[in-house]
Amino acid sequence: MADKKKPWEKVMDEVFFNAESGHAILRAAVLDQLLLKLLLTHMPPMSNTFAEEVFDGPLSTFSAKIDVCRALGLIDADTHRDLRAIKAVRNAFAHAEETVHFESPHIVKEVKKFKDWKQGADARKLFDAAATWTAAAIRAKTDALIFAHAMSKEDGG
Repeated sequence: MADKKKPWEKVMDEVFFNAESGHAILRAAVLDQLLLKLLLTHMPPMSNTFAEEVFDGPLSTFSAKIDVCRALGLIDADTHRDLRAIKAVRNAFAHAEETVHFESPHIVKEVKKFKDWKQGADARKLFDAAATWTAAAIRAKTDALIFAHAMSKEDGG
């Protein structure tokens, strides 16, 4: 019996049933939300309506948030590079038309872009390490901004 699933149904099955693809997509989604929080913390206060316009418009994509955070000096070059590689890995998993794993050649190609990549590295472990350290860097910057805002309010600023 022929497989009657549509291409998008096959992709959805892959995302939900392949632990590696779901893992990569979810790790990237968490980082996307951390970048959103960082940007909101850095920006002047705005109404919810305007924030929705900005983050549903020009800053709606993971890529845009990554690049704007770098342009504003909120993340350094290494964090930027690793976030771009994480995004590329996420996209490779999310848009795959066949089963993909961290050992798949096009995933390994993207993993080689991580700052800590070395020949023979375990792609999934490297992805996880990069996701963990970039999340920590983003959280640290967000916390520093929150602290600076609190201190300026105490000083009457």
